[in-house]
Amino acid sequence: MRLHPDVNAGLKHFTLILVSVIIPAILISGCIGPETEKPKADFSSPDDCQSACSKAGYEKGDCKWPTEAKPSYVNLGSCLIENSRHCGNEGQCNCYCYPETVPEGTKDCATDDDCVVFGETGDCNCGCYNKDNPPSGTGGECFCSAPDSCKCVNGKCEGVFEEEIESFEECVEAGHPVMESYPPRCAVPGGPTFTEDNCQYKKGEDIFILTISDAKSIAKKSECGDRLKETYVCNDDTGTYWIDLDMEKEGCNPACVVNVETREAKINWRCTGVLSKEQACIDSGGTVRTGLCCKSVGDFPNTCTIGACGCSPENSHEVKICDCGEGKCFDGSTCVPEINSFDDCVRAGYPIMESYPRQCRTPDSRTFTEEISLCAADDECVPATCCHPSKCVYKDQAPYCESVACTLECRSGTMDCGYGRCACIDNKCQVVWTEDAGNGSSCSGMGLGEAKQIAVNSECGDRLKDTYTCNNHTGTWWIDLDIEEPGCNPACVVNAVTGEAEINWRCTGALPPENDTGAEVCTAKTGEGMNLSEALKIADASMCVEEGILTADYMCNNYTGTWWIDLDPFTENPLCNPACVVNAVTGEAEINWRCTGLMPPEI
Repeated sequence: MRLHPDVNAGLKHFTLILVSVIIPAILISGCIGPETEKPKADFSSPDDCQSACSKAGYEKGDCKWPTEAKPSYVNLGSCLIENSRHCGNEGQCNCYCYPETVPEGTKDCATDDDCVVFGETGDCNCGCYNKDNPPSGTGGECFCSAPDSCKCVNGKCEGVFEEEIESFEECVEAGHPVMESYPPRCAVPGGPTFTEDNCQYKKGEDIFILTISDAKSIAKKSECGDRLKETYVCNDDTGTYWIDLDMEKEGCNPACVVNVETREAKINWRCTGVLSKEQACIDSGGTVRTGLCCKSVGDFPNTCTIGACGCSPENSHEVKICDCGEGKCFDGSTCVPEINSFDDCVRAGYPIMESYPRQCRTPDSRTFTEEISLCAADDECVPATCCHPSKCVYKDQAPYCESVACTLECRSGTMDCGYGRCACIDNKCQVVWTEDAGNGSSCSGMGLGEAKQIAVNSECGDRLKDTYTCNNHTGTWWIDLDIEEPGCNPACVVNAVTGEAEINWRCTGALPPENDTGAEVCTAKTGEGMNLSEALKIADASMCVEEGILTADYMCNNYTGTWWIDLDPFTENPLCNPACVVNAVTGEAEINWRCTGLMPPEI
């Protein structure tokens, strides 16, 4: 590899310093040994790489995988970018310098539509390529992170890695649409919808709602001022937001309490000491009483955690406790709802993990999983994502897909192009995968594998051949049967709509037993010929049988070298007399509708 002269001179200068100064200093200090720290990467961001390349005389510098680098690129050292899916692992990326301008004739793309994602994470050749010139194979297994999408940058297809959005705030920051509701909702195109954190308080028939952003705005205009921390909790029993304050006062943990109904705010100092906790218990609707709790805890223990008052009598002592009433507990500073389910955890404002099903975790590390609605029929199940779905969910959890545009591709491992469908199995929404998912073997929504399973369990039995066709006009799979019957060519016909199967003997006379079809030959002017038996086989495997049934009427046109086999069409047209035309030279078949174009007289 040839280096730029400036880079080469810099390396020589660095080598001289390394040999004459740095290494002797290290040897004297005794730093060489098993305790030596692992060296860091040369570059920690794309900006660092760009700066170094600019100094070296190059127009462009970026952190890339070795598989993305061209032979003309110059490698200045390793890149390690924290929290990056593209270059977040040691040894994954290097800083490459290269001219920004791409010469004509070497461009991969002109627009983003020219680029497509190839391969999956773990394939050596995964990445972005011109849609008409992808790699011939995956390249084996190695560390490669497949991008989420592609874009055309300076004539090259570059990968785009989207950071996963996990909250309303991240959704808004990413620029996704916010719905005009209260509380506001932000929708990720093709993904989930997030609702801004809010506190709700029910008083009689009225329900009062306040979002955290509005609560903070009210707090800043009150005595609390601009001293708010990021930590807060909603007490929906008292209808208050408790936002921690960045204020120092010995023995206290102040919070700004915002009333959801009145929208007023004031400071609650939450000072420690028995009297303060006792008052906090009373202020939050609790009653002070005594009870037996573990000897390791004092007055007013946190009854929301497991085990504070669950010791045996000999290991307990009498302390003051806060009785918050049924369904509530004292967290050491206020009465809050007990957390016994996923919904309780969500109402308490604890973090929700965007898994499926979703999970909510409490401060004492308890995790509650959302109960998924049970289905009763297939039509209650829908794809989990708008584009390229691989999972199914109950219709109430359907994604927000308004104005979502999906790429026109049949992606492997998804339900695209009939590879799979949603069904209710054992009261759960699941994917029913079709056989050969990935090669488009689907007919009116039913995969070939499913059709074969239905056929085997019907009168057709286990006598299926490997040849088959789909008749989209009737929505049926026609799978050839290994059954000998003179004059017939039996097939198992599976209805993709009803899921039923039956034998169609196809004894139409197209293969008349009294004639030797192999002896009848249609010869073209070139001298090449084809017997009737071969022509019938070609016709039976062509698109002709999608429009009608082959009959026993046929003729040879020696001038054009074609067999003309009459069709009995599925949809009749009195002005047409269709035939399946088989070319004796090319072996191709097509339909000639032989329509007269005459219109019947008006009456």
